[in-house]
Amino acid sequence: MPEEQTTSIIKTDRLGRTHYSADYKTQVLQAFESSSLSGPAFAKQCGIKYSTFAAWVGKQKREASADDRTSPITAFMVAEVPTNSTSGTL
Repeated sequence: MPEEQTTSIIKTDRLGRTHYSADYKTQVLQAFESSSLSGPAFAKQCGIKYSTFAAWVGKQKREASADDRTSPITAFMVAEVPTNSTSGTL
C-alpha cells in the first residue's frame, strides 16, 4: 500500500494572505531555473502572484551572493622587497 503524503503547501491567515512552506518555495525556484519561461509567465503558471515570486527569486540571489562573500578570498599578498644597503634611497 503506498504511503500517503499529507503536506500542507499553502496556508492562509485570517487576513487572507497566503503562506507557502520553505520546501514548496525551494521546489518552485528549482523548477523555474530549469524552465525557459519568464518570471511573470512562470508565476502565473504556478498560481503565485508575481510580486511574491519575484521576492523569492530576489532572496535566493541575495543569499547566493552572501555565500560568495563568505568564501575565503585572499585580501592581500605579502611581498618581500630587498633593501639595497649601498643606496640611501629606495
